[in-house]
Amino acid sequence: MDYYWIVWPILGVTTLTARLGLILYLSGASRAKNAASAAVRALADACVAILVFWAVGNTVAGGNWRSFGRADFFMVTTVLISTGAVVGATLGRTRLCVPLIGSALLAGLIVPIALRFVSSESHSRWLFLDLGGASTLHLTGGMCALAAAIMAGPRQSKYNQDGSANFIPGHNIPLMVVGAFAMVLGFMPQIAGYAVGQIGPESPALFIPLPASAMRDVLLASAAGVLVSILMSQRATRRVDVHLVVAGFVGGAVATSAGAGFLSPGASVLIGAVAGLIVPKSMEWLDLKLHIDDPSGFVAMQGAAGMVAAGVFVTNSQGRLQQLLVQIAGIIIIGGGTFAVSWLVFWLLRAAKLMRPAEADEFDGADLAEHDLNAYPDFQQTTIKSYHLRET
Repeated sequence: MDYYWIVWPILGVTTLTARLGLILYLSGASRAKNAASAAVRALADACVAILVFWAVGNTVAGGNWRSFGRADFFMVTTVLISTGAVVGATLGRTRLCVPLIGSALLAGLIVPIALRFVSSESHSRWLFLDLGGASTLHLTGGMCALAAAIMAGPRQSKYNQDGSANFIPGHNIPLMVVGAFAMVLGFMPQIAGYAVGQIGPESPALFIPLPASAMRDVLLASAAGVLVSILMSQRATRRVDVHLVVAGFVGGAVATSAGAGFLSPGASVLIGAVAGLIVPKSMEWLDLKLHIDDPSGFVAMQGAAGMVAAGVFVTNSQGRLQQLLVQIAGIIIIGGGTFAVSWLVFWLLRAAKLMRPAEADEFDGADLAEHDLNAYPDFQQTTIKSYHLRET
């Protein structure tokens, strides 16, 4: 099958759309004074992940395990190994080294180890079933981001002494929506690439239908996630919260990736609907109840959505209950282990006083402090508002 090797580069290139969407989303989700920094961090996050996985992670994962030593898998996977969750969860209040260290940790250690727990075979008897990276890419990213957000603490003026939370919206909501759409667009070839890698060139009968069904599952789940999040938001506040709708859209795609390609259309819709309910609720719970500040919502969109078990709909040879129990165990092992290791690393960064920038730099914004520029120079302020915070 000569065209097998033609499709792989196409999938690898189109997967970059997810990173493009991430850059747009994070820029829009940040405040204007941090927009340029958010874009640069999202780009650097991808580059660190690619290099670290190439140098270290591939060996840790076991370079000869199925397709993990091949260039085709490398092209599709490394773009999303660091999902940008740490960048998003720490927007506007951490130094540049924080998300980059998180990216290196994921690509060099956490994701490769998680890959060893995962089975790409639907008939596996004991390995965790994850066909599209829901746990290895998204759950790990969400849990690492959760640890980073906790260690970084909230943004200035985010929470009040009485326990209430202040809403600090991103500066460009349409840019967020476009970025979310591009991310899901990039998830589709990435999940299809996993499917192609599983069947290989030896199974031409499955070469076209399996990736196509994987893309179909993502579309159905994302659509269902949007509608459920709209209904939930309308019922709760009589308004449609754009942030929750976007969360349902991305969360649906993430949730279905565990079993994409092997799901029925009805199962994909149901999974997306569940994600459209769980992900927005998780965002509200983290913000309003636990006071964990995540400007991007990626902890919920990737962490919570990545916990939706494919074992409910895709069974192994031991039966549905057996696979479901394995899925739950896998979530605990991968999610809990990721959070524990990440918490230790970010705790060390905080202890070394490398987590937060100076108060004045945080007040002025990362664009000015890190890059000596403004994302919107035509509107750049002529004076530094935090002058009274700086040493004279």
